[in-house]
Amino acid sequence: MLFKLDYYYINLCMNLYIKQYQMMARLTIVIISILLFSSQAIAWDTNVSAGEGFADTSVTLQTTSKQIEVDSSMALTNAKQQKEIKKKHHSISLEYDILTLYDFGVALGHIFDDKCEKLYSCSYGAISIDYGYAFDYIESGFVLNLFLYDSPVTTAMAKIKINGNLGGFINPFFEIDAGISFTSNNIIPMGHISVLGLEIGYPVSVRFQVPFLLWGVRGLTNIGIGYRF
Repeated sequence: MLFKLDYYYINLCMNLYIKQYQMMARLTIVIISILLFSSQAIAWDTNVSAGEGFADTSVTLQTTSKQIEVDSSMALTNAKQQKEIKKKHHSISLEYDILTLYDFGVALGHIFDDKCEKLYSCSYGAISIDYGYAFDYIESGFVLNLFLYDSPVTTAMAKIKINGNLGGFINPFFEIDAGISFTSNNIIPMGHISVLGLEIGYPVSVRFQVPFLLWGVRGLTNIGIGYRF
């Protein structure tokens, strides 16, 4: 009887141990599965976050690049607008012309008498009033020229002028004038060409045409003062 009880008790203990072992094994499998799933989920979330970070970085770089392009374009536009604002298209000047065609004509006309012993004995150069409107670097306008003589000669001419640095402190230019002169007896065609002239200053300028690089009714050289507005 005692043997049977011991066998029964041992058998019961073995069954309980086996059941506990099975439960522990199942619990271990569940815990391992949970840990594996969690690690995969964490890795996937990390990859997604990194991808979003890269995407955000790419979007940020693209936005920054576009902003830089917009800012550069606005800066160039503003600089161009400022330059256009700085340019003043209207121009007026008063100049004194030295050794004009009429000076030489008067001297030659009296070469055989004593009236004009010197070149400026009978004439005193000329005065020019000049107006122009600049279409960017091309300028057009008109010139009124008064030859100072016993019988003054008035000349009216249209002009075409090419500015090398309109709006700058020093503006070299090339100019051609063509028109007619009104003398006491008749009307004759007249003109003037200047290969190189200089405007120094802006908007008020001193105007000077390089000697012997011009020829015509406005002299071998001239000097004056001008204003752009």
